[in-house]
Amino acid sequence: MITAPSGRQPTPVLPDEDTAPADGPGALQGQAWLTLQTRHAQRLIRGRPAAADKPAIIGLFGFAERLRGIWQGARQDDPYADWWLLKTHDALVAAEQVMQAERQRVGEWLEALPALEVTLAESQKPYRTPLRFANPYAFRGARLLGDFDGIARGALTAAHVGLVDSDDAQRLLGHCGGKIRGVFCVPQGYRFLGVD
Repeated sequence: MITAPSGRQPTPVLPDEDTAPADGPGALQGQAWLTLQTRHAQRLIRGRPAAADKPAIIGLFGFAERLRGIWQGARQDDPYADWWLLKTHDALVAAEQVMQAERQRVGEWLEALPALEVTLAESQKPYRTPLRFANPYAFRGARLLGDFDGIARGALTAAHVGLVDSDDAQRLLGHCGGKIRGVFCVPQGYRFLGVD
């Protein structure tokens, strides 16, 4: 133990600035990928452009693109952008709760007959895409889409082996897909107004 003379506290020794390393660590970089096994989830990656008889469907990439503007506005202290981020957050939380409940329901379907052991169907050629998003909300949208993909695999497997009626499985997938499409539409109304 080191003590200072006459009861004073020792003065900490700091490294000399001349001896500190000149170069700090560089920027962190990484990669993120989304892998989907069902067409139900894959269709929600890019969405669908508007046609004469069909409205546009905003996909994950469109959602992320619209969020980029909101994220930049929030970084510039735009309170309107903050409000849109809160709306997006609330929509994501609500959809995540729906996915959790539906995942539990699909799990109950697959466990309905203990004597029948069923493994989830897997794609022979999964769809894999890189994710290059500028904010965490877009990644949460991707995670939501991944949850939906797992639910779709379970529901389609349960229908295939006769544990549930095919119409019930399709209704469940339509319900989950609709919730995700609703989340992806939330940022559409934002416009940068230049307020702070």
